[in-house]
Amino acid sequence: MKISVAVFSLILLAGVGHAESAQDLLQQGLAEVRGGDVDRGLSTLRRAAQLDPGNASILITLGLTAQEARRYDDARDALERALQRAPRSETALYNLAMVYEKLRDWSRARDAWTRFLALSPSSDLKEIAQRHVDRLE
Repeated sequence: MKISVAVFSLILLAGVGHAESAQDLLQQGLAEVRGGDVDRGLSTLRRAAQLDPGNASILITLGLTAQEARRYDDARDALERALQRAPRSETALYNLAMVYEKLRDWSRARDAWTRFLALSPSSDLKEIAQRHVDRLE
């Protein structure tokens, strides 16, 4: 069965097949989280990450949101994927190290803190990271 261009256009206008952009979903997800609906916000952020899987910023946002919600496995997965796309992201690395600690994955936490130490220009953050490394040894 063929669908005419006019019928297809009406379907699109009615919202069926409406294509949302990853950035729209990112904003929507953040608004949902700010509004207190963390589960829905995380779901929306996951959809944004699926639409634009190479976008490290979306993955970092998803990871930080999951971390705040204490969903550490989800946070780890998103932050690891973010670091595949942006290996020098201090934000992703710092938070991934914290997540590894929450998951009691001491070896990976120590490795993440050590990598963070090599990247961070901030002496305050380096001091924090060094304390974590020292504690994990």
